[in-house]
Order: sequence, then C-alpha cells, then structure tokens
Amino acid sequence: MRVREDKVELAKLLWPVLRTRCETEYANGVTQTPVLRLVLEVQDLVDQLRGVFALQG
Repeated sequence: MRVREDKVELAKLLWPVLRTRCETEYANGVTQTPVLRLVLEVQDLVDQLRGVFALQG
C-alpha cells in the first residue's frame, strides 16, 4: 500500500496526537514515549550545565 501524502503534512496531522500524549504522560509522571524521554533528558542536561562553576584554589 503506497501513501502519497507529503511527510511534512503527515507530521502536521499527527503532531496534536503526539503532543497530547506527551502532555498526559508528563502530567502523570509516566514517560513511555521515546521523544518525551529525550526531551526530559536534554532538559536535565541543560539544568546541570546552567549552574555556576568555580575552581577551588
């Protein structure tokens, strides 16, 4: 079965479903969607790197 839909248009159609699913998982504290896990890992990494760094004398 060949689907001739444009991939960008398909992504636009599926985005609301993915967003709703991720929001629900995040609110419930259960992350099963791989892209949500990745976003949360990146957010943790940014939080770690944002801290103040100082050298000990």
